[in-house]
This record gives sequence, structure tokens and C-alpha cells, in this order.
Amino acid sequence: MSLRDLCWLTQEIEEAKLYHQRRIFSLYAGQSSDEIIAIAGRMFGHYHGLAGTNDIDMLREPDLWLDDVLSDMAEYASESADRVTFIPILVRNDT
Repeated sequence: MSLRDLCWLTQEIEEAKLYHQRRIFSLYAGQSSDEIIAIAGRMFGHYHGLAGTNDIDMLREPDLWLDDVLSDMAEYASESADRVTFIPILVRNDT
């Protein structure tokens, strides 16, 4: 499995993402809901601390950085299938 083909992003994860996005769009459209919207994102990227693994400089070694970030994302991707808490998969660069 190549991490770059993103096959680790399953249909279940995609459905959960769309479900949560619809709920958020409805909230901002002024529609009421009986459910609480909870968001708990995990950050992946350069110097992201305890959430990930990499400390590769993305400007000096972009391919290594991307491979490391995608490997980290793939490891935790199943968490994003949660239908109670929205856990979007995000890349962040704090440099």
C-alpha cells in the first residue's frame, strides 16, 4: 500500500466527514439541532508535538516530510470515522 494513494481514507471516514460537515453547515444556516457538535481535530505536520511523529524540515526535504505526515495520518485515520465527534484529518505547519 502506498500512503500517497490515500487508500487508507475509507468510505466510512468519508461518510463520517460528510455527516459532520452537513451538521455544521446546518448550524451556520440557523437550523436547530438536538445534538451537540463536538470537534476534536488531530494535527499532522511539521513540529506538531505529541499528536504526531515528524520533525523533518518540510522545506529542505518535502518528500520525506510528506511521507512522514501521511504515515502518521494513516496510523490514526480510523479515528475520523467517529459519528459522535468530528475528527477531521488536518495538515498543519507551525514553522
